Amino acid sequence: MRRLLLSAVTIAAAGVPLLTVTDAPASTSPAFSISGHTAGGVKAVSPGDPITFVFKETNRGSQMAGEDLVLVSLTSANATSISCVLPGGGLFNPDGTFCEPGFIKPGQSSSMVIDAQVTAAAARVSARVCLESEATGKVGPCTTVSVRNYG
Repeated sequence: MRRLLLSAVTIAAAGVPLLTVTDAPASTSPAFSISGHTAGGVKAVSPGDPITFVFKETNRGSQMAGEDLVLVSLTSANATSISCVLPGGGLFNPDGTFCEPGFIKPGQSSSMVIDAQVTAAAARVSARVCLESEATGKVGPCTTVSVRNYG
């Protein structure tokens, strides 16, 4: 009887951590949003003009997570520099076209600043930036900022 009771207690104790880990509520998962604009509210450019795009990610979830900002495309312009901004305002260098700010707390934001020069007389000049999860590699959401090219 004593062995049976000891075995039942051991099995029950071993099962408790599994229930605790697997029963975490889905609402604690990280959820990031992304927004973008041009510095100064620029709406139209011509070939040779400089333009600055600013993209901001915000952790809208309930737990700290790592989410990178990735420059996916730049149309009718060449990047002259890319800068990254930590949640506290500190500037850091990108890893190529990736801003990797590390773990961001709920409610905090990180940014990517893209300085570019307009190269073509195409109808639009645009930059597209996506978020990429450091944990899963999942890409998205993404956003594109475009301005009219009157050149």
